[in-house]
Amino acid sequence: MFSKQNGIIDDADTIRWDDDARLFYANDVSNNWYAVWGTDAVIEGYTAYSSCPVETKGKGKSATLNSSLILKAGKKEVVTYFICSSTKSADEAKTVYADLSQNKDVLLAQKKELYHSVLKRARIEIPDKQLEKTYNWVKINTQWLVSDLTGIGRFLGAGAVEYPWLFGCDNSYATQGLLATSDFDLAKSTLRLLKNVSERVNGNGQIIHEMSSNGFVYNKGNTQETAHYIMAVWKAFLWTGDIDFLRDVYPYIKKGVQWLTVDMDTNHNLFPEGYGIMEVRGLNAELIDVAVYTEQALEVTAQMAVLFDDTTLAANLQSKANELKEKINTQFWDEEESSYCDFYGTREQAIAVTKGAIEQVKYVYGGNDSESIQEKTLFYNTLLEKFSQLPAGTEHGWFTNKNWVINTPIETGIAPR
Repeated sequence: MFSKQNGIIDDADTIRWDDDARLFYANDVSNNWYAVWGTDAVIEGYTAYSSCPVETKGKGKSATLNSSLILKAGKKEVVTYFICSSTKSADEAKTVYADLSQNKDVLLAQKKELYHSVLKRARIEIPDKQLEKTYNWVKINTQWLVSDLTGIGRFLGAGAVEYPWLFGCDNSYATQGLLATSDFDLAKSTLRLLKNVSERVNGNGQIIHEMSSNGFVYNKGNTQETAHYIMAVWKAFLWTGDIDFLRDVYPYIKKGVQWLTVDMDTNHNLFPEGYGIMEVRGLNAELIDVAVYTEQALEVTAQMAVLFDDTTLAANLQSKANELKEKINTQFWDEEESSYCDFYGTREQAIAVTKGAIEQVKYVYGGNDSESIQEKTLFYNTLLEKFSQLPAGTEHGWFTNKNWVINTPIETGIAPR
């Protein structure tokens, strides 16, 4: 995905059969993309440029290897197929093939040992064996999401199979699970990579939203992700005590605080502007989750500043955090709804956000006339009518989206008890 934006253009593929090595070679005619594949079974025949029963994207070609196997009742036999690739040369792909085919048993044993070590790490024994089994599988599932990409780094991807990429928001949550299961190295390498990529792409303290596996950054970051990242780094430090890790990312974190409180606060009311966790069409405003996580980011950065003897900065950040906390509890609170609002702004912004939400319902659920969709549409239309009757320029907190982010003040302890 995003290949064209990254200058990666797919072209036609060629396939060649090597009768001496009993291997297929394939390559893209315009790019250094090579593949080699074969099997340890006896090959009785082959077909280059065969039709593929599975529809694939791009200009790829297919080939067929033919083998036959006779199994006696109750017996088993292992047949292995090897698929190797290179972004440099056909020779490198063939070298990888030789290594994999000659050392497959050793490599498989190493992989089994890796998973044994994952299961032994942060091991628990509890009466609820089903929960214990689930916990162990979570650690295994997490290992499946690890990417170690040449020229990029090692990190936790967001999810298989659609989103194996590096995400800012997702990893601000997911690294907490890594820390709790003692995978400290992966948590730190993921957070370091987020900083490094963000520094290269943005340079101003802003944390990216997503980077695909080819290194392309599609979204340079929603506002909340910078604050979220700062919180995640502090939690990683509390778990690991790794002061060198904290020292490494601290300069960019200070830039991030500056970006949040100055660059993204153009009206100087302490509420940063921009998109947050919920990517609702039109909701590009002063959001509750952005404000809450910025308050938390200010607090933890103040604690970092104390560690690094930056007492003046620490006092300044803590003062801003205290002021922001008070404003969240007053200006984001809706007494009529007995709830925190999802954003703060003007009547005109509230109308634009509500119209955007109506458009999004039509776009996402177009043709769906279920009762829940009708209720959602009615809710937004009622809001739109209510907001339209208010005086122009009315400014306060607005309750426009019933989603979980309105509970972030409770999650973080900002809300008074």
